[in-house]
Amino acid sequence: DRVVEAFREKAALLKRDWTDEMFQEGEELNEERVAELEATLARTLVGGLERGANLGSALDLVGAYMKNYKLDKADMVLLRCAPYISTRGGVWMVKWLNHVSTVRMKQSRHMEALEMLYDLEMYSPYSAEEAPEFFETLNRNLAWALKALGRIDEALVYFERMAKSSTTHKGGLDWFDYWDIGKLAAARGYRDRDMPAFYRGRSTIVEALRMHEEAEPEDLVMRAKVCDSLAECYMVVNEFDDAERHYSSAYSLMLQTVGLRSPLFG
Repeated sequence: DRVVEAFREKAALLKRDWTDEMFQEGEELNEERVAELEATLARTLVGGLERGANLGSALDLVGAYMKNYKLDKADMVLLRCAPYISTRGGVWMVKWLNHVSTVRMKQSRHMEALEMLYDLEMYSPYSAEEAPEFFETLNRNLAWALKALGRIDEALVYFERMAKSSTTHKGGLDWFDYWDIGKLAAARGYRDRDMPAFYRGRSTIVEALRMHEEAEPEDLVMRAKVCDSLAECYMVVNEFDDAERHYSSAYSLMLQTVGLRSPLFG
């Protein structure tokens, strides 16, 4: 039945329950959980990656690998998926490209990521009006890549587009948006020696931390990342007591959730 098959295909494409796990139970338990997911996928690979359900699970496993910074494994699975993604094309290719570009950013291969993201922007089957959530993510990733390359003014353009898409589908900006916008504003202000702009950016990150603690109190890894950003903003202007407070919070949260060997400690 075509309707049933279409429903299954969509469910496979959208599968992300493994990606959405927090992986913050400590290094040993996180490793065990990833191994369980690998075993689960291995057991269900009857029919190979030609089946949409298996292909969707493989991409979901990539999301779990990225959260745990197992980037070589993520790369390997994406490479295995590539011919099957190419056969399907369309939104499968969009999801695959988004995953590959994210892995490249985590590998600090920002120019490669940027080129893929430009391809996504150009060949997306959607318009910004049709898929504001997709364009929120795409514009955020483009801005991240540009910022990592030191192209802050170009990144600003994409953060502004991201904010517009966020407001369209969420009704307003959330803590993640505040965090990104605050980091960019602080970096730009510091670069230009516009200290009032720097402090406004830092205040936006302070607000992002407050919003995050209220909206997602269980997400300790992301709280640690926001604390780390805030600590850096205090450190560069020699406000060492506040820098130490936020660095200590970030360290404690990371130690508790991902362990000392995580690349997040780098």
